[in-house]
Amino acid sequence: ATDDGHIFATGNHTDNSFVTVAPVATIRALELLPFDSPVGDWINVEDFMHDPDIVCVFVGDSLSRISCGFYPSVVHRPN
Repeated sequence: ATDDGHIFATGNHTDNSFVTVAPVATIRALELLPFDSPVGDWINVEDFMHDPDIVCVFVGDSLSRISCGFYPSVVHRPN
């Protein structure tokens, strides 16, 4: 599928897990959609991950459901 000129393997999605742990990648690919940003204002996570020991941890659907949405699932995509 394509979106805004980018090709996505899985498109915009959330994960079914409690949390997802994403280590620094060799290719900048992980983008997150912040809750308080306008639609389409994606953040490339690896722009902020300058140390190879840094990981990005974000909430999945299971944690969102058991917390009654207090911790919302994070929409993300590979780019």
